[in-house]
Amino acid sequence: MTAEFDRQPARPQAPVPGDHFQHWHTPDGDIVALFYRTTEGYLLRFPRRADFTISNGDRAVSCIPVPDASQSIVSFLYSNQVLPLLRSLDGALVLHASAASGPNGALAFLGASGRGKSTLAASFARAGHPFLTDDGVWLEQAGAGYVVAPNRPGLRLWPDSEIALLDLPDADAEEVWGEKGHLPSGPALPFQQHAQPLRAIYLLGEGMVNKTVIERINPAEALIVLLKHAFILDAGDRDRHKAHFDRLVRLAETIACFTLDYPRRYDELPRVMDAILAHARSGDLAA
Repeated sequence: MTAEFDRQPARPQAPVPGDHFQHWHTPDGDIVALFYRTTEGYLLRFPRRADFTISNGDRAVSCIPVPDASQSIVSFLYSNQVLPLLRSLDGALVLHASAASGPNGALAFLGASGRGKSTLAASFARAGHPFLTDDGVWLEQAGAGYVVAPNRPGLRLWPDSEIALLDLPDADAEEVWGEKGHLPSGPALPFQQHAQPLRAIYLLGEGMVNKTVIERINPAEALIVLLKHAFILDAGDRDRHKAHFDRLVRLAETIACFTLDYPRRYDELPRVMDAILAHARSGDLAA
């Protein structure tokens, strides 16, 4: 799913007149995106990365990257951040989550930036459970439930995760602590090319535990979580926001949701996956 897209020449980000109406930030408080309304539509600023403008009329997207912004980061921002927001204007339901194949369907891992969504998706793929996406889960209604549509056949991981999960040789410090790298799917990271029914949603915790803990949350609690982690471009648009809220209410009432917390250590990941897969095979996933 794409929209009309125009990449303009790179230039430094200039100050934007007026105040932003919403922003995204990491758990540590670092700003990763700023949202502005313009006379033509919207401006989405990803600091030190790129600016994207969205036209209200024809939904055309224009991108102005900063100098030295890589093609991979621009492509990622467009496909995994801007496009879901754009499609939310037309009623699409997209969660800030990763997803991997599990028993009888897809398992979605929901969480803020830095909580380990991509690492979990990569871990499942390495263990033979193909991933569907590592950052944006596109949901489509299918009968009484939902299906997860596969996204880009690639993963973005911090270099230290690449080293740990793919048995790569050590990288130098600049590579390890710099940008996330893009890893294409392949034999080592199988990609699920076909949509799968959504079996469960897991909300990732902070990792302040010494073993894997999975606990069910009720639909009212799940709705609060889903509201925080669903893509929506303009919550100030009351009609669209109400329709978006109604879609999330139905999702929370239909799909079983759980909190998932586990120690954030690479050597613990096989046990974490075993616990998740065992849980997914249990009767606890019944709505």
